[in-house]
Amino acid sequence: MILAFHPTRPEMPGDALPVLAEWRHHLSPWSDAIFRQNDFGSILIQELVTGEFAIYIWRLEVNSAVRLYPSAGMPTIALHFTLEGDIPCKLGGFGDKLLEQGGQEMFYVPIGCHEAWFEPGTYESLHIELKLHYLEELVGIRPEIKELISRLHDSSSSGLPMAAASIHYTTRAILENLKSCHKEGPLLRLEMHKYILELLCEYLGAIQQEEEDRKRKNISHKDLMIRIKNHILSAPDVHEHTLEKLAKLFGANETLIKRGFKSLYNISVTEFVRYYVMTKSHFLLTTTKKSIDDIAEEVGYSWRPAFEGAFKKYFDYSPTDLRYDRNSYKLKA
Repeated sequence: MILAFHPTRPEMPGDALPVLAEWRHHLSPWSDAIFRQNDFGSILIQELVTGEFAIYIWRLEVNSAVRLYPSAGMPTIALHFTLEGDIPCKLGGFGDKLLEQGGQEMFYVPIGCHEAWFEPGTYESLHIELKLHYLEELVGIRPEIKELISRLHDSSSSGLPMAAASIHYTTRAILENLKSCHKEGPLLRLEMHKYILELLCEYLGAIQQEEEDRKRKNISHKDLMIRIKNHILSAPDVHEHTLEKLAKLFGANETLIKRGFKSLYNISVTEFVRYYVMTKSHFLLTTTKKSIDDIAEEVGYSWRPAFEGAFKKYFDYSPTDLRYDRNSYKLKA
């Protein structure tokens, strides 16, 4: 898939330039990168295209409103992550669609040009074009995938999105690992296969959880409680996710949140945050190379000893113990 400036001209917009110094920290080691400057702003396009999958990362800094045209040379099924900025778009053969920041969904994308509108601001998206072997075994899990595959086989001109779900911290960590992968050659392809399968599992689990949330008992402000839950799960943080800060962020009364959350999820907001701060810490310690200091800061602890004390109290072993022998311990229920 390419990004075009006009629906009848498939060329990418703007002048190709070396990647500016202030953009280089966005580069992935494995990608072929193209940097372009335009009257409306700048675009960094990164891609990894193989015979089995294709990964695209688009980052835009937009100074004046612009309409761009993602163009598909052949029909495909893609798993899409909107990492920064809300993107209104029009999917060919489907119609208007809003890609919300922090959202993930799977699409059947028909051949041709699609539209996306960008107001001034920063945008980043990552999408993975999937081959059939990733999806055929999933039909029994999600029947909607059968329809995506059917449209692909028929080269249908009607686009189709599956359900959208929020991106939680586990998905963010997998995406970070994917973007920073330093493997090369066959090892890179194997590593990317692993990440793609993990992301598919996370997405399917997330839409199942969203369905279960909608089926929960009806209470006052149910939608607000679900939004608060997803906000916490996007980046669990013991400092940022206090009742006071959540109430301010969502424009709600602390007592309303306290009672509503407990009623819907049978756990207090404070206990929910604490549980996921600890499980996120455990996850990052065992699946990333981030330092203990960085992980402590990421979950809201400015002082490492305070983080280590809370972690050891919760799991009965320290972050350092886990790093040295990560196979010897199991997560506390």
